[in-house]
Amino acid sequence: MNARSYRVNLSLSPLDFPAIMGLGESTVLYKTESPQIINNKVALTITMQYTLLNVNSIKMYPVLAAQSAYEIPANQIKTREDVYEFYKDSLSSLDEAYRYAQTQLPSLPSRLFPNQPIEDFQAEIDRVFCLLDSQN
Repeated sequence: MNARSYRVNLSLSPLDFPAIMGLGESTVLYKTESPQIINNKVALTITMQYTLLNVNSIKMYPVLAAQSAYEIPANQIKTREDVYEFYKDSLSSLDEAYRYAQTQLPSLPSRLFPNQPIEDFQAEIDRVFCLLDSQN
C-alpha cells in the first residue's frame, strides 16, 4: 500500500532548535487523533514530533513536528501492516522536513529518524480496526 498516495494534508511546525545547558537527549513522539469514517474513508491524522529533552531540568522542547492527514478507503485496509505504513510515512515526512531544514541551516546536527517497530503502534492500529469492526 502506498500510504503517501492517501495523504490529503501535511502541516509542519516551524523549526525551533533550542540551546540547552548540559546533557540533552532527543526522541520522536507520536500522537494520533481518533480515527473516523467519513464518506466510507478512514480519516487518520498522525503527528510525529522531534523533541529535545534537557536532562538536567527534565524539560522537553519540541523541535519540529509533522502532522499528516490521510483519507484511506475503508476497503483498502486489510492488515495491521497496511495501517503501519501510514505511521512509517508520517515519520518519513518528519525526516524529509528535517533534512530540508538542514539544507537551509547547515549547522543543524545530523539526525536519523529510523522506523519504529510495528509493536510501538499496536494500540493505535487496534483503534483503526475497532472503528472498522464497528461499521460492520
